[in-house]
Amino acid sequence: MIKVEENTSAYNGSQAIIDIVNLLKKETQATTLQSVPFDIYSNAASTIQALRVSTFEDLEGLIGNGMIELISDSINLLFKARYQKMMNRLEAMPTSSKSEKTSPTSTDYSKMTDEEKYLLEAARDLRKRKNEMLNALDIGRPGILESLSKEVRLKQILIMFLKPMEQFMGVDLNKYGPFLKEDVTALPAENARSLIERKLAIELQNR
Repeated sequence: MIKVEENTSAYNGSQAIIDIVNLLKKETQATTLQSVPFDIYSNAASTIQALRVSTFEDLEGLIGNGMIELISDSINLLFKARYQKMMNRLEAMPTSSKSEKTSPTSTDYSKMTDEEKYLLEAARDLRKRKNEMLNALDIGRPGILESLSKEVRLKQILIMFLKPMEQFMGVDLNKYGPFLKEDVTALPAENARSLIERKLAIELQNR
């Protein structure tokens, strides 16, 4: 049998599916970004978490798993529809330095969730970097390209080792190590990426 709190989780799951699907229909039928509850993503994640920790059995277990899949699929579709509109609007903006400092439009920005604003800022930064490189190529400024390359070479990534590592020479000609399992250090990006790709280390958030 499903416990009382599990009944609540199931009810919340059903309501979450209805709410998200209605928002998805509204979003896909419009060309502009639509208003959504600002906690839509966190609520979906919380509902999925509640369903996962509930102890469903037999048929109820299948229903619970089905709800999780439906919520996950529908919230992903909603996000992708909204994200595509955000990126289309960003790409349509002029590329002048002045326009880079403005939001897509105040109306669009006011309809974004905090999570969407977080991604938008990253996309704007990527667009700015791309424009810097293309402008340097267009006007023939190798010095700008060299400064971009230098920034990449100086970038470091914080990692944690998954296995012991002997001392090695970094791309910056500095010596690093030796390291033990779970040691944390900052390495030149090129070395760190190589270790991460070889599954010898994982990247940590460096904020």
